[in-house]
Amino acid sequence: FLTFTEGDFSARDFVWSHMLSAFADENILFGIGQNKYFNIAYNFSFASDDGISPHNVFIETFLYTGIVGLIAYIIFIYNNIKLSFSILKSRNNLIPLFFVTVIIGLSLSSQIFEQKLPWILMSYIITSNIVSSNAVKN
Repeated sequence: FLTFTEGDFSARDFVWSHMLSAFADENILFGIGQNKYFNIAYNFSFASDDGISPHNVFIETFLYTGIVGLIAYIIFIYNNIKLSFSILKSRNNLIPLFFVTVIIGLSLSSQIFEQKLPWILMSYIITSNIVSSNAVKN
């Protein structure tokens, strides 16, 4: 709420700029990898024992894997969105579209790499598409 009313990002904008500036001297094409990312996160000025997180999967993916990995992740998310709409049109099933909305929300505001639920939701979308494709063939 404070983000929308007062522009308060709870210091996330500071974390984003620090993480991205630490990345400036590195390999922008392939990223810095998870180990170097964690090193930066744990040595952050106000990090807790768990380090600091930008709470944005797109930024983390860019830092981990560079432009190549970010493009691959965006294509993966785009394909999930496309599959969700396809399932909605072919089977009139709104659940995959709801799930992909949750995944995008979590990607922009939280973590999904270490959680199981977003990956279960994505596997549901992919599996639903396979099931609907097999139903059409038969």
